[in-house]
Amino acid sequence: MRTERAQDSEPPPRTAAAPEEAPPGRPGQDAARPGLDGLPRQGGRGAGGGDGPEAVVMLLHGGREAGLEAPPPWNLPGLRMRPFGRSIARATRGHDVRLTAVRYTHRGWNGTREDPLRDARRALDAVAEAYGEVPVILVGHSMGGRAALRAAGHPLVRGVVGLAPWCPPGDPVTQLAGRSVVLLHTDRDHTTSPLASQTTATRARRAGARTCSVTIRGSDHAMLRRAPVWHRLTADLVTGLLGHGPLPPAVDAALRLPPGTSGPEGNLDLDRITGPHDAR
Repeated sequence: MRTERAQDSEPPPRTAAAPEEAPPGRPGQDAARPGLDGLPRQGGRGAGGGDGPEAVVMLLHGGREAGLEAPPPWNLPGLRMRPFGRSIARATRGHDVRLTAVRYTHRGWNGTREDPLRDARRALDAVAEAYGEVPVILVGHSMGGRAALRAAGHPLVRGVVGLAPWCPPGDPVTQLAGRSVVLLHTDRDHTTSPLASQTTATRARRAGARTCSVTIRGSDHAMLRRAPVWHRLTADLVTGLLGHGPLPPAVDAALRLPPGTSGPEGNLDLDRITGPHDAR
């Protein structure tokens, strides 16, 4: 994976707080904030009542192959996940869904250190400590997609939405058994491999996961071109995986494929499964 470039990320959106400003799920602190890590929280059982949410959506932003320094306060890959958080918040309105983001201790994956994976597992443990056995959907971009896939073996995780994920061929997939995994990639990605996403989806299906890969044509690794499509589809996938709405029919069918299925049945082209308006 090539290091992500600053010019591939959008400028800071106008919101109150950066997702990475505080670690997720720290007991006793989120009651004083509108939502964990400055992200919006939906109303419901947990709104002022002291009970935990019915589900948690955890965002994991991109990073670098190597980098031991801490991410800066205004970290562009982290800021790029903000619009995804807003789209998910709108789509889950009316449900008690908590949005949070993983705070990385280092900017890079750093080889066998696997620093973002450790951070993701700590964040999931914190959610378990704060809320108990609440289902979690992981949404990860690039390096964050790799961390999400690797952390999916945690007991709380029900599904993963990978956004242009970094999928090295030697990474394990057995931890994805029993999970729903949808990997989105553009055909014009020059940082991470679209083919590797498709291969990972096939491998994970054989290992017992429910998987699907979707190609979004004509975009880029930072998901800036055709950005509304990325945001809307991700929100639809999250609500569908949580059972709060229908999944796109072609995705739902792909997730039901038997474990031995490989090839085009599980690899979808967004422009072929949606109408002209929906695919813009």
